[in-house]
Amino acid sequence: MTWLKMMKLRRMTLVCGSLGLCCWVAFELMSVQVDADGYLHEFFALEAVGKLLLLGAVLTEVANWLWQLWRRFKKRH
Repeated sequence: MTWLKMMKLRRMTLVCGSLGLCCWVAFELMSVQVDADGYLHEFFALEAVGKLLLLGAVLTEVANWLWQLWRRFKKRH
């Protein structure tokens, strides 16, 4: 993997993590509304999308870390 590809992975990790945190903050800041019929109106999708984006950021960072570890191991042997 070239240096440019590793930087793209780092950038993707940063973007996914930032968007995930923004989704969670937006979910917490939006008010819960109950209409006259008793239905709850809440943006549950923001929480799920935030979790998926944070999971993607973690998996991307772990993959990048493992790749770097593998490259170091290959250089030594």
